[in-house]
Amino acid sequence: MDVFVVIAHYNEDLEWTTQLQYPYQVISKAGIPQETPPNRGQEASAYLQYIITNYDNLLEYTIFIHAHRTSWHHLSKIDEKINKIEFKHPYYNINDMITNAVDHTVNEVGLHSLVNPQFPESFNKMPTMFPALERILSMPIDIHALRYKRAGQFYVHRDIILSNSKEIYIQLYEYLMTSDEPSYWTSRMFEYTWHFIFTHNLVDIA
Repeated sequence: MDVFVVIAHYNEDLEWTTQLQYPYQVISKAGIPQETPPNRGQEASAYLQYIITNYDNLLEYTIFIHAHRTSWHHLSKIDEKINKIEFKHPYYNINDMITNAVDHTVNEVGLHSLVNPQFPESFNKMPTMFPALERILSMPIDIHALRYKRAGQFYVHRDIILSNSKEIYIQLYEYLMTSDEPSYWTSRMFEYTWHFIFTHNLVDIA
């Protein structure tokens, strides 16, 4: 199985990458002022940059991750987690479901929802932002039905990426670079919808 790892980096220590069993690329925004292209959209813009550049040369699976080795959203070290992936799905968010931290509660089906009262700030913000995403994807997004895993780290099969045209990814990237919204919000919009962008399913896999 051909697998490639894409690492969205800002200023994290990357020594852990020597433990990865797969080839990888670091897309770094170190030294680029925040909210200055291409340092906009946090990890989302790095992921899209990779897809656009490599659209015609993707390996079977691509894993998209942050550059920190440990975080609240994955219990084991990220290199250890990646090396154990079994690739059972065409798209899968590899983060763990965290239930014992403030604002990290999950709903009854094990996935997060934007519906009040769980994340009222995000729920109130997303209706003003989703129209741009709906326009680019040419399909509606039901914010009440959307269910997702938090934190954008996932693997995705080449065929799933290619189910969207390269032009769609270009438009998504341009949205991140030109939006009047701060990266705090644009990156979260993608965090909530990566599974929808790739699979067109409103409910992610728990």
